[in-house]
Amino acid sequence: MRQYVIRRLLLALLTIFIVALVSFFLLRLTPGDAIMAKVAAGGVFSPERLAQMRRQLGLDEPVIVQFFRWFGGVLHGDFGRSFLSQRPTLGEFAKGAPISLELGIIALLSSLLIGIPIGVLSALKQDSLADYIGRSLAVIGISVPSYWLGILLIVYPSIWFRWEWPRGNPSLLHDPATNLKAYLVPGLVLGFASSANLMRFLRTTMLEVMRQDFVRTARAKGLHQRVVIFRHALRNSLLPVITLVGAQLGFLLGGSVIIEQLFSLPGVGFRTYLAVQQRDYPQLQTNLLILATVIIIANLLTDLSYAWIDPRISYGGRSG
Repeated sequence: MRQYVIRRLLLALLTIFIVALVSFFLLRLTPGDAIMAKVAAGGVFSPERLAQMRRQLGLDEPVIVQFFRWFGGVLHGDFGRSFLSQRPTLGEFAKGAPISLELGIIALLSSLLIGIPIGVLSALKQDSLADYIGRSLAVIGISVPSYWLGILLIVYPSIWFRWEWPRGNPSLLHDPATNLKAYLVPGLVLGFASSANLMRFLRTTMLEVMRQDFVRTARAKGLHQRVVIFRHALRNSLLPVITLVGAQLGFLLGGSVIIEQLFSLPGVGFRTYLAVQQRDYPQLQTNLLILATVIIIANLLTDLSYAWIDPRISYGGRSG
């Protein structure tokens, strides 16, 4: 197990480096730069001033030199400064991280609370009315774009009930009621889309597990139906579900760019969108690198959780 974890950590470090390298060069291939973004916004600069600004930002150097200077700083904890605000990019990311984290946690919890019960019920009541309703909800969740559902939840309550969404970022500690009002609905919108895949996946795996010999043996031994379902069937159905949740975790915690914009939540996704618009390369690189690291760690924890869920699974020929 220890050797497996070490190998995965080394592979994770290599993956992080590749993500940093590829994202850095791809960003430089996009048309324009931070200087031209200022010109497009209405700024008037002479060619000499533009050249001076590029030298100050280091944009006149070869791309490979720019990359190793930036990545060398990352290794020492210096992620660079934003082209626009001239503040450390890590601090700018930290401002949006709690917002996206809270939104992601609400989305993840709502996904699990919606998807698991409906998926289990749909499998246990196969081809019944409950099953048809659960499958229909799953199809709706997969088919309906999150941003469209978010727009409906903004427009119609404001027309029918004069409901106005809180603007800004109300504090959870100082104003929990307003905070919940601002975060609950966008979190449910994100969570509903994720729960749709979870419903279908869990229903399929539950139906397969319920037909296995060990489930029939448990029933033949006279175990209560609840014990058979939750201790035997559901636990063995969670392995593929954990894979799905782990894959969605990075996306949920990273936030949704469109959802954060719709509900005026200045999280990581919203700030990343602004950085793309303004060609703020250092901020974009910081956001992408940290989010990629979160996703890689989530995948590693997902793989390690398999042995806890199913003791038959071991890594490297040894368990523990």
